[in-house]
Order: sequence, then structure tokens, then C-alpha cells
Amino acid sequence: MIREIAFLNKHLLWPTLIGSLVLLTVFLWKEWPQSGKSRFIFKAFVSSLAIGSLAAIALKPTFLKEVEKGLGVLITEGYDNNQLDSIKNTYKKVKIIKYEKNKPLKQRLDSLSSLFVLGHGLQTYDLWQLDSTPVTYLGGSLPKGISRLNYSKENTIGSKVILNGLYNEPQVGNRLVLGGPGGASLDSIKLENESSYGFSLEADLPVKGKFIYALQERDSLGKLLSNEPLPIKVIGRDTLKILIVNNFPTFETKYLKNYLAEMGHQVLVRSQITKNRYKFEYFNRNKTPIYTFSEKNLSDFDLLIIDVGSYRNMSLKSISVVENSIREEGLGLFIQPNLNYFRLPGKTSHFSFERENMVEVSIQESNRAVSKYPYRFKEDLGVLPSYKYGNQLLAAYKKMGKGRIGTTVLESTYELVLNGNSKTYQQFWKEIIEATSKKSIPIAEWNPASKFAYKDQPFEFKVRTEIENPEIKSNDGYGIPLMQDVEVASIWGGTTYPRNLGWNKLILQNDTTQVYEYFVMDSTKWRSLTKNRTIHDNVRHFNKPVIESLNMEVPQEINPLWFYLVFLFSAGYLWLEPKLLGS
Repeated sequence: MIREIAFLNKHLLWPTLIGSLVLLTVFLWKEWPQSGKSRFIFKAFVSSLAIGSLAAIALKPTFLKEVEKGLGVLITEGYDNNQLDSIKNTYKKVKIIKYEKNKPLKQRLDSLSSLFVLGHGLQTYDLWQLDSTPVTYLGGSLPKGISRLNYSKENTIGSKVILNGLYNEPQVGNRLVLGGPGGASLDSIKLENESSYGFSLEADLPVKGKFIYALQERDSLGKLLSNEPLPIKVIGRDTLKILIVNNFPTFETKYLKNYLAEMGHQVLVRSQITKNRYKFEYFNRNKTPIYTFSEKNLSDFDLLIIDVGSYRNMSLKSISVVENSIREEGLGLFIQPNLNYFRLPGKTSHFSFERENMVEVSIQESNRAVSKYPYRFKEDLGVLPSYKYGNQLLAAYKKMGKGRIGTTVLESTYELVLNGNSKTYQQFWKEIIEATSKKSIPIAEWNPASKFAYKDQPFEFKVRTEIENPEIKSNDGYGIPLMQDVEVASIWGGTTYPRNLGWNKLILQNDTTQVYEYFVMDSTKWRSLTKNRTIHDNVRHFNKPVIESLNMEVPQEINPLWFYLVFLFSAGYLWLEPKLLGS
């Protein structure tokens, strides 16, 4: 079916029509002396054909032709030739399209009703090009190498950086080595004969600053096979103000207060000696005792650590003050449990527990088990982990307004220190304190879309800020357009294309103290990881059914050869006619 004539050169329509009318008028004026003869009418018709052909050559007329849409295959890096041959054998009229990064696909897809995508898939920034096309993503062979990696890019001084990941199809006997900024080997693991091998590496972070660690792969002879950068930023510890209240002095608090003081926190310990008599200890702070709880004196603290005896002996007024400080001021509360605590109603303990027989547990590298109460947390809605080892939830917290309430099922964590596991003890309490203590609200909270950034490739990020109309610039001084989230007004998203390798910055112009630093590498780094991420993004994006064929109307240009022939014959007749028949 053919209908709807149109022109490719629509912009030339009026000039062409005017020019054609002028030419036809000149011809008729020239031939007007012969207007009484039959030759005049025929020559006028022939001249109209000649002029019309010239106009058509200039305008390039097209028509809509109904055609049957076909099936296409988009081949990307890592596609399987056997998979492609199978599709060719099944679908005889299939169009093969080779994918090129950041190149338009629309014109090559117009004649297709559906598309197979083979290989690792399209880059994330190109997926939008297939939004209007039904796609079946068949994937390809999984790349060998590291397929998953998880680690914290920002850590506090004195903590550990812990790398957890998966290695696809490892070479047995090779080793993964975590290298420090100076090239020294900090930790290593031997790859085993598994199709997907999980690994974990760790290293201490003793110095503040920005560093490039490395994850290396070496063969059995120590030859370097790969060397991937690991950007890590080590920041100073936040100094907290912590109040510890005990019904009587305990070994648990003795070791805890010493650890907190060593970490530089400002600690006040109040231990009851007899009725209405207390012993006060001060670490890194002024000697100002606290006898009763009020919203004023609690506002000076980030975390209240209290044992069950003191917690249960508080007056209703004190309980109201503490809970109001948690809700309104963001105070953190950690309850040091005893056996009776787990029998309290959930409204009082703030948690629900289930009894179990396990009374000891080994955590991390501890060479001896640590005592625990014969209870475990009921992981109800709202219970969040503050310390979890394997599948064991050993400490948890709940949010209450702006603050948090936490506790643990461990009985005597100081046993870790006595057994020579001081690092495990410190890590345990570090994570609990970070999870439970008062949280300061940052002016800008940055959240990148991906862990790594690459030169000249889009780097997407979100920033949460209460600043109206925030402005962000790169370290090159270029402004980055921001788009406000449609649901959360304080979240803004942007995309930048970093030009410089190494550490780069995003700077909030409304408050230039708010800077996000990220490391940019070239595209040859972390190839297996980025390929696996591309596969994951494609699987998640494509979920449309395949339709083998549909009819569609496509514009088709009329072959200009016909117009050239009409003009040639018409012009030839008009030139020969006077010579053969005489004027």
C-alpha cells in the first residue's frame, strides 16, 4: 500500500514552485504566437513535464510504503558465535548490527520489530537507545576475573579496609595480593579450583590521607599478571562525648572506658558505690559530675551507655527525659544487658529475643570463644545490625526519632582482650559506637552511582542537601547541571565527564567546604568487573517480549532516474520539434 507523498527537501518547496511557474510562464510567452495551433497545446504539456521533472529532482519526493518489520541481532563485546549461528539458522531474514559505544542506533533499528542482544551488552549510558524496541537479552560468556568487589572507599584512621569479592574461573595456584601504597604486600590469598571463588583480604589503615592501594594477581612463581588500583581515603576519627552510667563498677566498663579514652573520645563514667553516692571518672574532658538526667546536660553527649540495673532504676521523669533526648536531639542509647534484660517486655527492652542454647561464639580471628547470653535477636522490622559476623546478629539497634537505641547479646566482650584479641575487641566496639551514637547532619551527603570513575566516561552522582538550588563545579571549574529528584526535594542528581586521571573533586559552590573527592582511572582498569556490571545492568534493563514481525510504514524515495528520463525525452522533443517540423 502506497500513500502520502512527501518531500525530503521540504525547505525548497516554495522556491522550486515559484521557479517552475516562472519557467513555464516564459515558455508559454515564447510560444504564444503559435497559440492557435494544436502543436502549442502539446508543446505546453511536454514543457510542463520537463519543468516538473526538474522540480522533482530538486525536491526528492518520497512515499510511505508498508513493509514487514524484521528481526535484528545486536552483537556486543563477548558475544558467542554459536549463539549467533543458531539465530541465523532459525530466522532466515535477520539483520546483524554491530554495537559501537556512544554511537546512534535509531536509523539501523527503524526497520526492526524486535532485537536480540548478544554479548556483554550495551554500556549503561547507551541503554536508552533501545527503550522503544522490544529486546531479548541473551548475554554471552562471563568474563574471567573478578566479577564482584565490595569495600569501603572511606575509612577512619586506625580501622581496617576489608575487601570481599568473587573471582570467576580462577587459575588454580595463582594468588590475589593486597598491596599497599608503597608496593608492600599486606595480605594475600591463594585461588582455589572453583567456578566462582569468594575471597576476603584486609589491611590496617594507620595513617590519614588519600592513598592508592592495589589488588594484584600473581602466578605461582610470583610473576605479576594484573595490577588494579584501589583508591582509599582515610579520615580522622570523630571525637564523641560519651556518658557511661553503671549501677556498680564492672570489668566490662573498665576495659570499655580505657578503649574509648585511647580513641580520643571524651568520656564521663558514673558508677554507684552506695545509695546516693557515686564515683566519677573523667577522660579527655572537664571534671563536671552529672547526678540526674536533664535535657540540658544530656544535650552535651552523643552517646549514653547504661547498664540494665541503672536503666531499670531510673524514675519515670528520667526515662521521659532520656527518650525525649533520643527522639528530638538524636542522642544514642546503648544498653549493657544482663540475663534479666532479655526477659523484659519488648516495650521496656525495645527489642524482642528468642531463647537458644548457644552460650559462646567465635568472632573474626579470635582464637577463643567469647561468652554470650542464651538468646538471639528476633530480626523484626526496624531491627538493624550494628555488628554481624557471618549469619550471627550479635549487636543491633533501632531508630527512635532522630536517635538510636542499641544492645548486644554478648556477655563479656572484655574476654577478647584477655585472650589476646584486642583488635577484634576494638573492631566490635568501633562498629557499635558508629552505629548507635548521635549522627551529625552533613550540609551535603554525596552518593556516587558507581564505585569507580573512568576518564571521559559519564560519572553519575547524587547529592542530598537542604540548600536551595545547589550549584556544583568540577575541579576544572566547569558547572555541572543538576536535576532535582521528583519525590525527594533535597536530592539532586548530576553527571560529569572527568578529563583528568587521578584524584578529582566535585565542589558545592554554595559552601566550598563541601567537597567530594573521587579517583579517575583509564578504561583498561578493572575490565572483568566492569564487564560483569554491564551484564547485570543489561539483564535488569531488558524485560520486553520478542515480537517476530510487525507491519510498518517507512518513507521511501522515488528513484530520481525516472525524472531524469522524463526530462531528457521532454527536452529532446522540444529541441528537435522545430527542426523537424519547421517553425
